[in-house]
Amino acid sequence: MKDTLTLLKNTSSLWDKLKVEKPRVVLYGMGDGAVKLLNILENLGVKCYGIFASDDFVRYQSFMGFTVKKLTDIEEEIEDFVVLSAFATRLESVIENFYNISKRHPFFVPDINVSGDYLELFDNAFVSRFSDRIEKVYFSLDDVGKEFYKALILYKFTGELTYLEKIEELRCSSPPPFDCEKVTSFADFGAYIGDTILEAKSLYPNLSEAVGYEPDEKNFKKLVLNTENIGIPVTSFNCLVLDRECEIPLLSGGAMNTIILDNVLMVNNLQKKKERKVKAVTGDGTLPFVPNLIKMDVEGCERAALDGCFKTIRDSSPILKVSIYHNHRDVFEIFEKISEINNSYKYTIRQKCRYIPAWDIELIAKP
Repeated sequence: MKDTLTLLKNTSSLWDKLKVEKPRVVLYGMGDGAVKLLNILENLGVKCYGIFASDDFVRYQSFMGFTVKKLTDIEEEIEDFVVLSAFATRLESVIENFYNISKRHPFFVPDINVSGDYLELFDNAFVSRFSDRIEKVYFSLDDVGKEFYKALILYKFTGELTYLEKIEELRCSSPPPFDCEKVTSFADFGAYIGDTILEAKSLYPNLSEAVGYEPDEKNFKKLVLNTENIGIPVTSFNCLVLDRECEIPLLSGGAMNTIILDNVLMVNNLQKKKERKVKAVTGDGTLPFVPNLIKMDVEGCERAALDGCFKTIRDSSPILKVSIYHNHRDVFEIFEKISEINNSYKYTIRQKCRYIPAWDIELIAKP
């Protein structure tokens, strides 16, 4: 990893290249990702020359002062431009289109903070500032985890599809990170509509009980419905897991667009979503049993969720699967937080499913 970090310090990140070279930049996609990218480009002094969408979505609508066009329209108007992807996808047809576009134009998938300050970039300054902490995580991982981590860091720095390909290769070829037969009880923080509980039921043959926490009301109703007859008891809570009991504002645009308002800066620049208060609880105060596996994907609140399970993690050492993709600092701060609570864990990294950009990346802590 030291060689990799030295290489990064001596080369330019995607953001630094854009800032210096100032190419003609075109965005692929609309939504919050495009809003963030436009603000980042403006902050870097880089002009956006247009926005296009997949042909089926083009109605020549207006978005952020641009007419959304087809790629062929942009190609007729502009020569020699760079494409930046402005949205996330796990649809194979869309991913295939990314590669098709990359054959015609320089194509990058910028990694942008989902939570926190999205103007903080994984650039040369970031790597220089945090290289020691990044390196410490790398040397705490098993061999598979090291390969994932190196590919993740290189992707975040360059925005290149090559490193996303490496992550996908590792996802498909890596062995299970722990003995699935030893998992008998599962706690799901950020249970969405119950899909990960259903997945757990199929992955862990000896699973006998589960509990799910989901703050979004519509998702929670689906969670209850989808898990009520799966052959094991499932307890469900319509709340968020944090480090304290409180009410906290949540923004929801439906589907997977939930945002914890207190955890995102410059939210007024993003697209409008419905705001309401949701209940937050601690894991230590509400878990109906001591789980031997806890999964945390709580929209950038993972550190607080870990603190809210301090006693459970310290005393019982459950397997932890914690998302590290919401914020750049997750790649070292989540490791540091777990180690602070319980220093007996061993670590690896996996990706739950193929995603572009590198979402659904989990740090796995094994007792």
